[in-house]
Amino acid sequence: MTLPDLSIWAITLASIDIAVFTFAATFLSDAIEESRKKQGEAEKRKAVDFELKVTDLQNKVNELKSSGDSDGVEDKLKEIKKARRKHDKEIKRIRAKYNSLRFGPCIVLPGSAFVLSYICSEIYKSIQMIFPWSTIIWTASFVILIYGAYRVLRSLNLVQDINLVVDSPKERMKQAFQEALSAHDQESQETINVTFPKQTFPAKIAPGSEIKLYFRVNVLSGKAVHACENWFFIPDGFDLVQPKEFFKQADDFVVPNIRTVRFDLGTVIKGTYTSGTLTCIAPKIEGTYYILYRVKSEEVSSERLSLEYTVKQ
Repeated sequence: MTLPDLSIWAITLASIDIAVFTFAATFLSDAIEESRKKQGEAEKRKAVDFELKVTDLQNKVNELKSSGDSDGVEDKLKEIKKARRKHDKEIKRIRAKYNSLRFGPCIVLPGSAFVLSYICSEIYKSIQMIFPWSTIIWTASFVILIYGAYRVLRSLNLVQDINLVVDSPKERMKQAFQEALSAHDQESQETINVTFPKQTFPAKIAPGSEIKLYFRVNVLSGKAVHACENWFFIPDGFDLVQPKEFFKQADDFVVPNIRTVRFDLGTVIKGTYTSGTLTCIAPKIEGTYYILYRVKSEEVSSERLSLEYTVKQ
């Protein structure tokens, strides 16, 4: 039985591959820019997630020093390693995806596959009566041809994705104008800032010493923020002195059931600041501790940040 001639398909797809690369080259700079953008977003998510998990792990370590139960710490370590592997895989996937428009992945790999498929097809023609080697050679030619076609389709699919993201020059000009208006609007939008003028971080303190955490909240841009609140998330080991009132977060919070102190600051107007002081007693067990904080208002809220304390004699 004579199997189909694949040499014509190999030549046809090789010519298509050259056209695809010529077309894809016009999108290469946009692919690089999009790749960097997505990698930056992934790295930012990784940094935020890692900081929160490390904070939770540190609290577990401090609990271990007093209880001796290491199960919670081991679980958190596994969770951090799993999250890190997940983020690393995401970065590699993004790089591999957008690198497929470069010369090597876009034309060398599929082109080589089509040439090799053509050679195998010609070999098959000369030995098609020699069984089973003829069938093996034809099968190899077919598999290599499919691989080359897959590489071409992958490049075309990526070109389509980028084409949906990248706008025409007219649309880019419109987008630039909108971004300029947006930047102007942002200057008039409210932005909150928190400073701790009487202390620098990371801070070193003695076990059982008193901490007076003085803070100031001011408006960087915009006119004013209303119903402003400053939240502090206090890990176990710290004894609250002022204020003593607190509430606990839910079980599914980043740091489950952590004590939360809320300062009601009211309305904060640009050009002024509102201050407050959190007083507490440092843990008696040496180690590194993190107090998280976040400012919230009707108009805008800040990210959840951390203050590092090293408790050491």
